[in-house]
Amino acid sequence: MKVRSVVLRIVIFVIIAFAIIIFAVLLSGCQAEKAGQTEAPQTKEASPRPKEAPQEIKIKKEEIKYEARRKEPCKAFSSGSVQNNPGESLGVLNCEIENKFPKGLRLIVDLKHDFPLDFAASNLTAKIGDGSINVSPENNPENPNPGKMVFEIGNSNYFHTWTEMDSGTARIKDKKGNEVVFETGPFVYSDPRFKWKEKESENMRVLFYGSTRRARPEKVLLEAERILGNFSFTPPRKIRIIVYNSRRAIDPALPFRSKATSEDLITLGMAFGDIDAVFVLNEKDLLDTARHELMHLIFDHLTERAFAILPAWLNEGLAMYAGNENLSERHIKVISTSMENGKFLSLRELSSFSGKPDLVEQNYAEAHSFIRFLIKEYGQGTMLKLLSTLNENFGMELGEAIEEVYGKAQDSLEKEWIDGLTDRRGEVP
Repeated sequence: MKVRSVVLRIVIFVIIAFAIIIFAVLLSGCQAEKAGQTEAPQTKEASPRPKEAPQEIKIKKEEIKYEARRKEPCKAFSSGSVQNNPGESLGVLNCEIENKFPKGLRLIVDLKHDFPLDFAASNLTAKIGDGSINVSPENNPENPNPGKMVFEIGNSNYFHTWTEMDSGTARIKDKKGNEVVFETGPFVYSDPRFKWKEKESENMRVLFYGSTRRARPEKVLLEAERILGNFSFTPPRKIRIIVYNSRRAIDPALPFRSKATSEDLITLGMAFGDIDAVFVLNEKDLLDTARHELMHLIFDHLTERAFAILPAWLNEGLAMYAGNENLSERHIKVISTSMENGKFLSLRELSSFSGKPDLVEQNYAEAHSFIRFLIKEYGQGTMLKLLSTLNENFGMELGEAIEEVYGKAQDSLEKEWIDGLTDRRGEVP
């Protein structure tokens, strides 16, 4: 009996021990499984986290990137070498023009010379087309063997962006009179920041970048040709209208203005008769601005031989009328307010426009109003006759031309205009 009891206890002990072992194994597996479940996040956290996508930031100002400086070879090399001593010559081995917008051009010349050269900066001139531009050497002019000379064109004075050099001739002369002449054209001093597109019509070219839908080149061309037709003018060469999409983009392409001036006056456009180009800012009034600036070029051509110094009210008034025949509600109010306050300006006071910001708007509004009065009351043909009379009669003053064409003195026409404004409180219907 005792033996059976002992055996039973041993069996129970073995069963309990076996159960404990199985339980321990199962417990160990559960802990391992649990440990495996918490390990992955730790490993994930230890590994480099992918960068979160930056939040989208809307920037109103367009990003402007300056492209690498563009170089173009000169069209032709030396047109003839000069002799310093028998067997010694001066010539050009190679040359190229580099666009350094907005700082002008750089002319790089590799000279052939068998004798020391002694250059004086004051003697260096680059002849571009019909004009001459003083240039200064970038390297040391006292170097007796300069080899490669580098000259700056337009670095001190404003050099029009989009200048087209059909046939540029450069002359380089040293102190002893050794001179070399070579051609540097054709070349266009373009704005290399953008990928420009172009549309053209019979008399016009529109250059723009970005969206065609935004620039509306076909509409600009249509309006430009209409203005040319209205004033019976055919340009001697195609006029270019260059469209910029922001003030920040157009500013470097225009002549320098002080910070105070640029903050007070926002330039929507500029016209340059010497290169037959119009620069316009692409805002909601793009077409008005294009017509306005184009009229300045037309006016310059139609009165290029006029003897008299023509007043601002005639030039700017015509440009305002070409931009939009009707006065804006704001300009009507400006005129009405100035009349009520006794600050209305006479035509003599509008001979030149004041640079004061508080008078600029009044200057343009009154000039626009008077030109509109003349054209509506006496016809556009009469205005064209006035311009042609000034252009074809050298020595004739404006007052004489007005009296001959309109049959009245300027003062009489001014009184008619002011009387009409008084009746209609600033508005010319």
